Amino acid sequence: MGSSVSQKYPWEAPYSEGMVGESQDRGLRLLNTLTGTKVPFFPSGRDGQAERRNTVRWYICGPTVYDSAHLGHARTYVAFDIVRRVMEDYFGYEMLVQMGVTDIDDKIIKRSNEQGISSSELARKYEAEFMEDMRILGCRKPTYVTRVTEYVGDIVAYIARIVENGFAYESNGSVYFSVDKFVEAGHNYAKLKPSAAGNESLLQEGEGDLSVAEASEKRSSSDFALWKRSKPGEPVWPSPWGEGRPGWHIECSVMVSSIFGETLDIHAGGVDLQFPHHDNELAQSESYFKKDQWINYFLHSGHLHIDGLKMSKSLKNFITIREVTKRYNANQLRIMFLKQKYEAPMSYSENAMGQAVAIERMFANFFASTVALLREEPPDTKWRPADRDSELIGLLGEKKAEIHAAFQDNINTPLVLEALTTLVQKCNSYMNSKEANGFVVRSVARYITYILKVMGLSASDEIGFESDSSNAVSGKTQDILDCLSAFRDQVKRLARESGETSSTLATQLLDACDDLRDDRLPPLGVRLEDRASGVAVVKLDDPETVMREIARKRQEQEAKRLESERRAAELAAREQAELELGRIPPSGMFKLAPHDAQYSAWDEEGLPTLTSDGSEVSKSQRKKLAKERERQKKRHEKYLASLSAEQ
Repeated sequence: MGSSVSQKYPWEAPYSEGMVGESQDRGLRLLNTLTGTKVPFFPSGRDGQAERRNTVRWYICGPTVYDSAHLGHARTYVAFDIVRRVMEDYFGYEMLVQMGVTDIDDKIIKRSNEQGISSSELARKYEAEFMEDMRILGCRKPTYVTRVTEYVGDIVAYIARIVENGFAYESNGSVYFSVDKFVEAGHNYAKLKPSAAGNESLLQEGEGDLSVAEASEKRSSSDFALWKRSKPGEPVWPSPWGEGRPGWHIECSVMVSSIFGETLDIHAGGVDLQFPHHDNELAQSESYFKKDQWINYFLHSGHLHIDGLKMSKSLKNFITIREVTKRYNANQLRIMFLKQKYEAPMSYSENAMGQAVAIERMFANFFASTVALLREEPPDTKWRPADRDSELIGLLGEKKAEIHAAFQDNINTPLVLEALTTLVQKCNSYMNSKEANGFVVRSVARYITYILKVMGLSASDEIGFESDSSNAVSGKTQDILDCLSAFRDQVKRLARESGETSSTLATQLLDACDDLRDDRLPPLGVRLEDRASGVAVVKLDDPETVMREIARKRQEQEAKRLESERRAAELAAREQAELELGRIPPSGMFKLAPHDAQYSAWDEEGLPTLTSDGSEVSKSQRKKLAKERERQKKRHEKYLASLSAEQ
């Protein structure tokens, strides 16, 4: 096939030019790191059969399970969960997704030795924690999860084939891949990040902390370990080269090949893995299969920083997934990621999360208003479409087209969110009219719900978020809540109309109504939102979300109160300082230090006439001193007034 594209190295497109724009082309273009450009996406088809091009074979590097997963992991796995869901639920591809888990590695061995437990015990602990983190974040489960320790026999056989093909060599019980032999055979090394080839710092980082001593065993500093001779106390497996364990890079090549064979449609991972890990994967697999292209599309997620800085324990900005999900729910975190292109660098901050919370609340309020309108729609509502109805349906069609184009353009979720936000705003305005058509509103709300669900937000099958209790509450319960709200409205109205003779009772009743709204109902997931009309709207939500929001608002209110007190204290301190300055009468201010040393004579108002050396004070200087005296006169008057007020 081999259509040409602007690229770093030659890339064999898995489609012909004639296929682009035809029925098999769904218009999806992905940013392929192998080319550095957006290219049409075509899967190679299940078992290589062109007529079965609906199946996508996808591999994503999983975690090295030696510690708790952090926000950087969340960035990668949520971002690619979004890409996967859009491909699966919007474009209709059959996704076969494999995740590889590194459960034996230098970091795992080092950490398990520090904790005095086995490497397998440590790995299983953090593997279970990671899987739970993914569940909390709402990430769809892979089709396959593969552990390195369950593939060691396959890894040994794979390495043996690479050695047999002339691209690897044994040295002192370890086996190394020869980059020079690979290049001499006509292959391209470091396809993903050519500028990093030969970067010894990155190469050593890829070899692991426990492999520094083996550098002298290599024929070239660019060579990397496929098999590591084990040291005393390390886990071991048998091999033709002696007891040892797999290198880091080889594991993914072997596990992918065992499931998907010699061609992979998509390989995904964080941008920090481009070199050497992903580039070495490519070299190993191309050497094993004796082919120039093992993967058709390589996708990378962008870096995540904390408040603009690299996440680091030394900077005390290292945030685990467990920590952040105590403060924000999965929808809010996902919205923060949706606001950025998956491939772009991004920064986590309280401001970014505040925006995400506001967007989630915008959608939740819209859904609650929609459900309330549909529930309260009077039976005599006119159904014949009016111009406003047609305008909103026309806007819905425009936004559908925009969202489709955004999804086709490398899954551009920021543009999708913008289009949905416009729809919500326009539909809210439409619902505020007295003649809103429930059928029209339902069409808009269901489409918005569908797109949010496509992107992995916990949306229902009908309208709203899954956490919105309004979608699950029974009609009887809703009637009871409406009755309670109506009773509260009546109590508030009567309290306000009661007049001054019952002011104490009226105040108590209004306080009780506020207590019901602010403290009694929120833990049950019930929101009462007062309106200018005097009729409150009942909205139901996840109780935990409601209480988090209330806690956050109270924290903000407390912060504002403390800031207001601080400013008031500063103002009081400045005013007190001004009063203290006013103690001195204006007639004597220039006769005291430090002025007394500058002047030798003064007029009847206390203004200096002669300097200390007997010279006359200039007119311009006297004018300036007169202004100072006038300011002091006002200060002194304020000071005297304060003394009178105290008496």
